[in-house]
Amino acid sequence: MKSFQGWPGCLLCAAGGGLARRVSAGDPRRMLRCRLGSRSCRLFLFLFLFTFFRATHDPAGTSFFGVSAALADPPVSCAVKVYVADPDPKGLNVRMKPTTRSPALGVLPTKDVDAVMLTINSAERGWLHFKSVEVAGAKEGLKLPKAGWVSGQLVRVDLQSRIVGATPKDSVLPKLKRPGRKPIQLEDGDRVIGVTKCIGTRVFVIVDRPKSASKLKGWLESGEYCGNPLTTCS
Repeated sequence: MKSFQGWPGCLLCAAGGGLARRVSAGDPRRMLRCRLGSRSCRLFLFLFLFTFFRATHDPAGTSFFGVSAALADPPVSCAVKVYVADPDPKGLNVRMKPTTRSPALGVLPTKDVDAVMLTINSAERGWLHFKSVEVAGAKEGLKLPKAGWVSGQLVRVDLQSRIVGATPKDSVLPKLKRPGRKPIQLEDGDRVIGVTKCIGTRVFVIVDRPKSASKLKGWLESGEYCGNPLTTCS
């Protein structure tokens, strides 16, 4: 071996074994390059092995350098209601953990029912955990998961208008609170197409605007939304 350049030389120096010492013996410059490169090589190997270990032992998914995303974004407690809006006729999968790789606990129906409403008590990484479920118009004997995680992209709330004048004609939709930006007034035709976060009784929603190609994201306060599609919650 005439050179320690490249990945083979890096790995050999990082190993720090007798082979590296024998190959570089009698050449001080080569040994110096080996010693200087071994520290950075060892750091690289440590990060590589750490990332590989986390990626293969963390079923909930990993983020930068394999650190679990759950550590950066822990579950947040909530007390909100939403309803299922999954277009899949087979139903909405309920997971044991907030990831698609987690085993399914069961399915919530999306057809032959009037509505499926969930009481949410926790949120994590775009997933919502429900502690109870209510199905309107279901047949008797329908078996349902009592609790579990569902994707926030497949549940909704309705925007709740408020009266600002003397008659119902004076009602307006709420303003969407956007982190780091000014609130924006929602308009007729805007609709929520996902609920990805919640804190207490507040919900973080994705709003589709027919008049715009872009979608809005922001917070709605309690009283500005309704989690029951069969009523107005007023």
